[in-house]
Amino acid sequence: MLFNSYVFIFLFLPATWLVWRAALALNQQRLGVAWLCLASLFFYGYWAWQYAPLLVLSLFINYVLGQRLAAPSGPAARRLLLGAGLFTFTYRGFDRFTAGDHAERIADDIWSPADGEVRSPIYADGYVYFTQCADLRCYSLRTTPSGLTSTRSYRWWTGSGWNSDRSRRQQVEVGTGHPGGNPSIVRLKNGVYAMADTEAGVVSGIGYLWVAPHPWGPWSQAAPFLMPDCPVRGCYGLNLHPEASTATSLRISYATGEHDPNVRVTDVRIQLDPAGRWISAR
Repeated sequence: MLFNSYVFIFLFLPATWLVWRAALALNQQRLGVAWLCLASLFFYGYWAWQYAPLLVLSLFINYVLGQRLAAPSGPAARRLLLGAGLFTFTYRGFDRFTAGDHAERIADDIWSPADGEVRSPIYADGYVYFTQCADLRCYSLRTTPSGLTSTRSYRWWTGSGWNSDRSRRQQVEVGTGHPGGNPSIVRLKNGVYAMADTEAGVVSGIGYLWVAPHPWGPWSQAAPFLMPDCPVRGCYGLNLHPEASTATSLRISYATGEHDPNVRVTDVRIQLDPAGRWISAR
């Protein structure tokens, strides 16, 4: 359920607020809190109800740990309980990187707001490459798989090489168009790199494709294509699927913002320069 969807604005939000206010008016604060908890579970389960039991289990465990922390106990016991309630970020499945498949973005917790969002990881030649796009500018950085959890191991593309000094980074060349903050970047079977997004990452009915000989570019001019079955307000969240693509078509999935179903898949017919200098879509 999206915050800008009709079901949230005209159904979920008014119903939740009205019942909450009614509980307060009747001096039934506990009932109101219980209602908010149920509404929250419904909100998160609306997207994928299969994960609702996991959320309930997580809430129960954290509630029990919180109660134990609030009870009188020694420092050692408190530290043990606190550690039990913390999640540990691990990076599993490096084979997904080395196979060249589309990988999940690295956890945001290792980057500060000043660093910006670092996304779109892809493995090539012993490194994991990332693309950082903001304010219609994109930059490339890389690290080794073993250095993923340390920002000190990352190096920025300077236009002629790689350097740890962020101030020396150079903007990645993009022929036309502007990818958004989280473009999909993959390596195709012929070794060419492809990138997909809407213009500036905004909701749209038109997607764009770029190709490049390297993960850091230079990226070709954008090839626009229509995304079938997009609602009036458009689609977003494009993902390339190289394992299901061929030399003449690219499989692309995207979100419609609608519920049931909310993801569409299309095969875009393409013509591609083997050197990764240009692409056309039809």
